[in-house]
Amino acid sequence: MTLSISTEGNASLGRIGLRRVREGFSRGIVTHRSLYVIAFMTFVMALIIAPISGNWPDFDIFREFGFYLMVATGVGISFGLVIKFFQLALFERPASPSRAMLHWLKTSIIREDRLANTVHSFIPLLLFVSGFSILKGAIGLLHPFSWDVFFLNLDSSLSGGRLPHEWLQVITNSPLAVSVVNFNYNLWYFVILGSYFAIGMAARNTADRMRFLNAFLLLWLIAGVFVAFAFSSAGPVYYERLGLGSDYVPLMTALYAAAEHHQIWALSTQETLWEGFIGERRGSAGISAFPSLHVATSVLVAIYATHCRSKLAIPAWIFATGIMLGSVVLAWHYAVDGYAGALLAILIWKIADWKMFRSSLR
Repeated sequence: MTLSISTEGNASLGRIGLRRVREGFSRGIVTHRSLYVIAFMTFVMALIIAPISGNWPDFDIFREFGFYLMVATGVGISFGLVIKFFQLALFERPASPSRAMLHWLKTSIIREDRLANTVHSFIPLLLFVSGFSILKGAIGLLHPFSWDVFFLNLDSSLSGGRLPHEWLQVITNSPLAVSVVNFNYNLWYFVILGSYFAIGMAARNTADRMRFLNAFLLLWLIAGVFVAFAFSSAGPVYYERLGLGSDYVPLMTALYAAAEHHQIWALSTQETLWEGFIGERRGSAGISAFPSLHVATSVLVAIYATHCRSKLAIPAWIFATGIMLGSVVLAWHYAVDGYAGALLAILIWKIADWKMFRSSLR
């Protein structure tokens, strides 16, 4: 009899648990509907543009980035669990650290609200990235690069008659310094996606959380597609290849000289993007300099950290400054690309909190 009652009780609790999970996921769809709308619109635009441009994603790049993402995710999760376990064992000192760890996982991590938030932030991002990659790759194909000379001249005017990288020769002439800048620039991928998922996986669905997630997708769509298409440009690295002049030859020469001493990943990525653009490999991940999404998204994360009064605000701003520096030193961007990216991040952060924007999706 006792066993029967216990079994029935467990089954009842299981049904209650499943019902709470289903209810959490249903509420999550409504709560995150703005993300789904942005992602769906982007994907539909991509389906329309793809046959016109003839551009499809470069799946080799996706696989490479996906591999790095899985490695980074696994390392990050493992590191976080180890830190939490030692925190329990050394500071809180429960009778059984292992049981305390399992209890923390059950009550703080494996929760229906956190699971729902995680799923409803991941699915729209996956749909969005699928569409965005096609749209970005089509920019240079549908609107030939025509703003590079203008941005070079603007950079020169804003930098006292010299190009921005010429003020940074203490870095560009040092292979070790270039390598450090390149390493920090590559961290962007993990820092930005890590920030998105960390905020997306939060158990509490606060207004700031949704504001960041909305701003994140809007920033990529508005800045990375619409603004980038209007001001189509390739960036300093491709300036000479486009027959525009040799202004950036000294910078590229310095980068290749640094590559003789250290691994400069930017150079191989730049070659891969160019091969996709000229049709030497299937698909194109897209070449687009203005505005800098690296800078824009880094500034967005820093704005969020500052707004939430996080202890990570200062490191976030330092990181964003490093990304701005790397975008110029590694010849990815004109300095004005970074300035524009930062301004757009501020603007879109405000738009994401616009009452009319939020109410239109209710």
